[in-house]
Amino acid sequence: MGNQHCLSACKPHKQEKPYFQKKQSTFSARRNTEKPQRKQKERLSNKESFDFESVCQQVKRGDITSRSTQQCSNHEHGLFSQITQQDHASNESTNSKVQLQENIHKVYEFQKLIGEGSYGVVHMAVDKKSLGQARAIKSIKKLKESQFLNEYDSLSQMDHPNIVKLHQVYQDENDYHLDMSFCNGGDLSSYLKNLQGSIKEETCAKIVYQVLKAVSYIHKKGFAHRDIKAENILIQYQDCNDISIQICDFGFCSRIDMKEDSKDLKRLNSFKKMVGSPYYIAPEVIKQAYNEKCDMWSIGILLYFMVTQTFPFLGQCTDDVLESITKGGLVFKQTLWSNYSKDLQDLIKKLVTKSPIIRLSADDALDHPFFSQIKNDSDIYLKKSVQCSMINSFKKNNLFFHLCMKELSQNMKSQSRVSLNKFTLNLDNDNDGLLKLQDLKLNADALSENQDYIEQICFQNKGQSYLSYSDFIALNTDINDFSKQQIWNIFKTLQNPDKGHIDRQCLKNKLKQYCLEDDEFFGVIDTLALKLIKEVIPEGQDREYITFCDYSSFVNKFK
Repeated sequence: MGNQHCLSACKPHKQEKPYFQKKQSTFSARRNTEKPQRKQKERLSNKESFDFESVCQQVKRGDITSRSTQQCSNHEHGLFSQITQQDHASNESTNSKVQLQENIHKVYEFQKLIGEGSYGVVHMAVDKKSLGQARAIKSIKKLKESQFLNEYDSLSQMDHPNIVKLHQVYQDENDYHLDMSFCNGGDLSSYLKNLQGSIKEETCAKIVYQVLKAVSYIHKKGFAHRDIKAENILIQYQDCNDISIQICDFGFCSRIDMKEDSKDLKRLNSFKKMVGSPYYIAPEVIKQAYNEKCDMWSIGILLYFMVTQTFPFLGQCTDDVLESITKGGLVFKQTLWSNYSKDLQDLIKKLVTKSPIIRLSADDALDHPFFSQIKNDSDIYLKKSVQCSMINSFKKNNLFFHLCMKELSQNMKSQSRVSLNKFTLNLDNDNDGLLKLQDLKLNADALSENQDYIEQICFQNKGQSYLSYSDFIALNTDINDFSKQQIWNIFKTLQNPDKGHIDRQCLKNKLKQYCLEDDEFFGVIDTLALKLIKEVIPEGQDREYITFCDYSSFVNKFK
């Protein structure tokens, strides 16, 4: 199946046979319903995610949102950063920050349905400006505004190579639309189903390592995903030697309380709402008192499923599976595990442990010996080419050009991006999505000559300069790798379609995708937009817009 940005409580458009043949198509509110003679049981599908509380009458009502948190990172921001530090304690405060665009159907042609569910649908769409970009558009009914706001609140703050990118949000009369990156390799569940034979242990390590990197980043940003499963792992790129994945579907993602220690009782009870996918949910989720460690249990189940194509805790109905999770034990059948290492089994045991206190964190799991077979998998040539590319980018010393490269980098060839992604993961030792410039070992003179420019696109903290993932990719985007049409398309992306030029408001709208959307920075964005215009138009002209002739002459300087 194609790109599967699964929705909460979603079924794939092209339904595959579930592990237990269902009598009904959805997990209905019948878990507490009995026939005169015996309890009526629901059949399961491993592909569906549920908000159990909304469908099970016997589950007591819990808090829909966790306590608001302060941002776990205290980095000062560069002007192109995408870190938000404001309090999102309520849907109202979140809603005030959403920059909704109109008329998505003027921008994209919806080509095929790739997912649907109770919250809405997902389409693969292609832009109408001849940019050649395929996107996954998740449409959520306005009646489900809280679901839209919840997903926007989390996904809009993610900037990581292994997490789907939210590019823009739109609205029309009936729906909200999330414009996200599209992965044409399908989901991990389909990938495993189509394999010839069993999955190689090295491939398991590569996939789960990326999942852990992304989940560690999500947790450090102050969120728990709460629906990690094979259907929510998308294949971004694969060849005979490598594979790259992205995590999708943040419909159940929610904030965690970073003020409390992860072993503190209050922190352990951050969430009280039972959500997720039956085969993957942790025992403490069933008990409705849990924190972000629930994601680690799900990753352990995912790893078990990747090897065996089945789950460790089974049953003929929802109740049976949940009881097996809470009371059953983890078993490794020799017939299924004989070709796999003890390290792999040990990692699963330390993830699928019932106590969240002793369960591995994402950072601890990344240090497990199982991943020693794939670490240090970066080549010297890539490092040298990255260093050269970034020094050349810094020497250009132009923010408008950097903005263009951020837009153009979305068309970067998959193989080139995957190489840079691998380089990013190797250097991001803190798993916070930021790269220290000193770790890139760039020429000190090149940095000192352009310090003002660097400070505008980097995070500054304790005398260190950090790059976000998207800025790192932009600095390694070579304009000479793209066609004239692709470069011209960037102008079309930035321009005011009614006026045919790039004005101040166009740039402010674009900058708000990269800058803090906070009142105190609004004036900075306005000033920055004007500065970008002045960088492009001929010297001495006093106007606040960029024509195509201005743009063309400007771009040619950097070729």
